[in-house]
Amino acid sequence: LARQRQGQGAFLASVAHDLRNPISALKLTTAAFPPGAPLPSEVRVRRALEVVRRQAGKLERMLNDLLDTARIEAGEVEMRVERLDLRDIVRSALELFEGSSPQHRLLSEVPDFAVPVYCDPLRIEQVLANLVSNAIKYGPEGGTVTVNVEDAGEDWVVAVADHGEGIRDQDKQRIF
Repeated sequence: LARQRQGQGAFLASVAHDLRNPISALKLTTAAFPPGAPLPSEVRVRRALEVVRRQAGKLERMLNDLLDTARIEAGEVEMRVERLDLRDIVRSALELFEGSSPQHRLLSEVPDFAVPVYCDPLRIEQVLANLVSNAIKYGPEGGTVTVNVEDAGEDWVVAVADHGEGIRDQDKQRIF
C-alpha cells in the first residue's frame, strides 16, 4: 500500500510537472498582449494564436491521457477494433507534432504497400503519440525522430527512435 501511494505521488508530481510547460507557454504568449494596449501586427497575432492552439492541444492530450489512465485502472477501457492501414496511423501520429518542435526532424519509414492490421486506431495512435512526444522531449535538440514499420513475419513492428540517452535499464522494467 505504501509503495502504491508512493507511485501515485510520483505520478501526480510528474503530471503537475508536465502541465507546467504548456501553461507557462500560454501565459508568456498572452502576456505579449497586455489589456488596453493596441494589438501588434497580424503576423505576430497569428503566430501567437498558433502557439496557443498547439499548447491547448497538448493540454487536451494530457487530460485525455489522465482520463484514460483512470479508465484503465477501473477496467473500463473500450476497444473499437477495425481493419485499417497501419501506415495511416503512423502518419496521423506524426502529424500531431508537425510544427510543435521545429528543431526536430520527424520521419516515417513505412512500406510502399498497404499494411492492413486489426486494432483500435485511437489507442494505437495514443501510444505512438506518447512515444513520439517523449522522443522529442528527451532527444537532442535538432535531432531526428523516426517511426519505423517493419514486417516481422506474421506481425508488424512499429518502433520509435531518437538519438537521446534512452531509458535507463532500471526504469525499463517499470515502463512495460
